[in-house]
Amino acid sequence: MTSESISMNVFDLFQHQVEQQPDKLALVQADDRGQLVQRLTYRELSVWVEQIAECLIGNQVETGQSVAIEARHSAATIAAMLACARIGAVYVPLDFAYPQERLEFMITDTGARLVLCATDINECDLRTSIPLEPIAKPSAPSNHTSLGPAVSNDSLYIMYTSGSTGRPKGAEVRHSGVIRLVDPANSYIRFSDNTNFLQLSPLTFDASTLEVWGPLLNGGTCVIYDFTHLPDPDVMSKVIKDYGVTSLWLTASYFNWVIDNKMVSPDLGLEEILTGGEALSVPHMRKAQALLPQVQFVNGYGPTETTTFACCYRIPRPIPDEWSAIPIGYAIHNTQVYVVDNKLKPVKSGMQGELLIAGDGVAKDYRNLPEQTKEKFVECKIGNKKIRAYRTGDIVQAEDDGLIHYIGRVDDQVKIAGHRIELGEVIAQLLAIEAVQSAHAQVELNPFGDKVLVAYVVTTGSASKEELKSEMAKHVPKYMVPAEVVFLKSLPLNQNGKVDRAALPRAFAAQKETNASANWEVALKNLWCEVLGVTGVREQDNFFDQGGNSLLYMRMVTLARS
Repeated sequence: MTSESISMNVFDLFQHQVEQQPDKLALVQADDRGQLVQRLTYRELSVWVEQIAECLIGNQVETGQSVAIEARHSAATIAAMLACARIGAVYVPLDFAYPQERLEFMITDTGARLVLCATDINECDLRTSIPLEPIAKPSAPSNHTSLGPAVSNDSLYIMYTSGSTGRPKGAEVRHSGVIRLVDPANSYIRFSDNTNFLQLSPLTFDASTLEVWGPLLNGGTCVIYDFTHLPDPDVMSKVIKDYGVTSLWLTASYFNWVIDNKMVSPDLGLEEILTGGEALSVPHMRKAQALLPQVQFVNGYGPTETTTFACCYRIPRPIPDEWSAIPIGYAIHNTQVYVVDNKLKPVKSGMQGELLIAGDGVAKDYRNLPEQTKEKFVECKIGNKKIRAYRTGDIVQAEDDGLIHYIGRVDDQVKIAGHRIELGEVIAQLLAIEAVQSAHAQVELNPFGDKVLVAYVVTTGSASKEELKSEMAKHVPKYMVPAEVVFLKSLPLNQNGKVDRAALPRAFAAQKETNASANWEVALKNLWCEVLGVTGVREQDNFFDQGGNSLLYMRMVTLARS
């Protein structure tokens, strides 16, 4: 693939690889134990794609129409995605673990003609479903498919993200966005026919776009690790080593866990590890560089609406001692970024502002949400140039050479007792504490309905709440020191490997309940000793046996109530 290929579409680029190296390994699928399930060359995958494409046409799917696909870690799913691209249809990945109501909404919202599923047809209860059966390996495709593929500016897929109103938002992503993401003109990663990329992310998560199309459009091999919930690190290491994986993506939270537990080693043969999705931990990145001296680490940044990555940064080795955060880097190929104020006017270099992203990666729209599309996908003037850009809601700072530093979220800028607080800065300072392995911070309500800043931390050793708060107080104003610290064995992760923010308040409530119970017990014991004039009390002691009477009992009750 060349940088001029931006005018092409995804299927054209795949077909070019089929013609250039038909016997090159395209897909490898391993099961949840790391055992080989399937191997397909580019020629064999092309045959399967043509068969599915003919099936789609036979079911009256036309160019531009949507087709829902069961999003499993499987060769069948990827073949179905390619078949949609083959006839110019738009694929919509569905996670069958979602509630039925949400699945039905996504199908209705996209107007999907049918559902392609690898699950037994009897288990599918979603309109017209077509099973994707593994194929035999014929020597040549039939070439009967009559519909042609889409053009570069047409939609390739629709991927759903959470909506602030509770209604999921379907971002409609173009062929051009994917092509510019995996173009070898990019310098953030080396794409070639020697790239073996691990397909680890859920196919409903935009990181999978890089994992699938990065190798397949550049003649490499997509190595699929099929697991149920979160990947088993031991099996993942086996898959990496057995199938020669050179590159993989890990969310920041999962990356930290893998590094803390030394679940990867130099003998695996990895060349590049990309991580992101959340602010990176400098201490973890330093440990990772020491653990894997031959690996190049890359910070990848970008929302779903701009096709996976907008900025990337190849992290230097060693990381400078004074760094407390990792930059998100520079705009990738055919992508432009701007730091603007609330009037969408560029700010001076070094000033903070909201990040705007323009270029080929910007999605077409939110499906059936014109008002939210208008709000987030804006047309504005930068200098003398009119652009269409996506408002990320991310606060950043740019250096003179274009290097972008992530500061926090517009919606993560909370206000407590009149003070504005960037949660991203709080998290970064927590992670800078030596005893802290992982951390998150967010605002919760205490029993009185007041907003308080709560830190959720995973620590090494026996660091106390007081010690952590004291360390924080050395580096941030008092109002940025968390009022509460919740200690966890690990941060809860959602299916995409990011911190599950919705699960954290339960841990906060549980700790408050435990603390309240413990505090009441201590208070009652102290009152008991005060009223009776004793120095100690055990749980089995009887008030009256220790000298209590009715008057002292009433005094005890009154004090307890107060």
